[in-house]
Amino acid sequence: MAEPEEAEVSEWQKLPSQLQHQFYELAEEEAGERAKLMEELRRKLGELRPELEPFFKPIPGGDWEDLRVAVVDGSFSPAFDTRLLGRYGVYCAGYQIYEGSELAEEGSFRSGVIFRPNEEHGRVSGAIMRVRTALEERELALSCAERPDVDYIIIDGSFFGFVRDCVVLRRSNAEVEGFSSPSELVEALTDVTRELLETGKAVGIIKRVRLRAIDGWLMMEQADYIEGAPGYESCLARVAEVTVGIIDKAVLSMLMPPGTWFSYADLLRDEPAWAFHYYSHLAVWYPMRVRSHQAPLDLSAVLEEAKKGRRRGFIEAFGDEVFKLIAERLERHYLKASEEAPACCLEAPRGVELGPILAYCAGFANEDTGHPFPLDLIDDDVTLPRLFTREFVQEVEARLLTRLTDLEAVRRLFAYLNPQKKWRA
Repeated sequence: MAEPEEAEVSEWQKLPSQLQHQFYELAEEEAGERAKLMEELRRKLGELRPELEPFFKPIPGGDWEDLRVAVVDGSFSPAFDTRLLGRYGVYCAGYQIYEGSELAEEGSFRSGVIFRPNEEHGRVSGAIMRVRTALEERELALSCAERPDVDYIIIDGSFFGFVRDCVVLRRSNAEVEGFSSPSELVEALTDVTRELLETGKAVGIIKRVRLRAIDGWLMMEQADYIEGAPGYESCLARVAEVTVGIIDKAVLSMLMPPGTWFSYADLLRDEPAWAFHYYSHLAVWYPMRVRSHQAPLDLSAVLEEAKKGRRRGFIEAFGDEVFKLIAERLERHYLKASEEAPACCLEAPRGVELGPILAYCAGFANEDTGHPFPLDLIDDDVTLPRLFTREFVQEVEARLLTRLTDLEAVRRLFAYLNPQKKWRA
């Protein structure tokens, strides 16, 4: 007689019963609050739709089945594996080439390991990990771009989306293997990214985009109304009334018809290419500045402050020349492939022929994510399992045990600095 299968236990059931009941009550309260917000959001989106509709353009038609497109992605350890000997992290990157919807070439993969001292600040270690991974990705992308049989290269993320990590490294005096200084690592990544852009073949798909430039635009459109508030509290209330309060990707996912695309260059047509950065910053910064001053403020003045602040960050991270490239040439667009698919954010330098790649991304899109299928597939291939770093370090330890005679010393050096972390799922 076959043994009955064990019923799956949910995470909820693992909690003490008292906590289970409390969380059920909290879920009910939270659902009520979210329902009110959703009704208000639906009303605002209904009012915003006619304002944005003129900016929604049909995705150009055309045969994308003959396009040869390379997709590039990478990943790194979700967290460093901390031992007495130090902290270990691993990373990898890879590419594949598709012809239309068919895999034409398996491509290749690269991998690496990073060892950092325990006393190093976690932000520095993390920045080194992320920038090294990005460097591997960009080098692979450039190798694809230099091939005459490849029409386009799709990378995962923004071309210069690693501002904070580069600033952290510029300010650090950490030693980085293979480079004379952290700044040299930053410059290596910057240089290869510029070379990639100059090929005119590369676009970036930004999955976790947090921009609120539409809210910034709405605020500037209603500047007189907001600035004319009698006090700071009513000013904040007017900002909340005028804006949607959610990220642009969410707004466009709900408002764009399938088979259309949207560009910030059209919405912010009198501004430079990078304007979406500081309009987004305005949406967040203006309410903060009003609260700190406890008075309505001039929106144009705060927009200029936001612009200067974003400029400083880019220049510190990449230098004046790269900032000029970002400010004048890098544009952001969104496309919506189908009714169910979320809007997909695409970054490309001016001069890239967008029609074919827009048609490709829309025609070969994953309905669940809105991204082109090949990018989701390479993402799945290169994503390192959550506990892989631990197993990698255990493999290093096992191989070391075969080479040294003082086995107890090896075991102690590879012991966890915080033993509890070993048992965390």
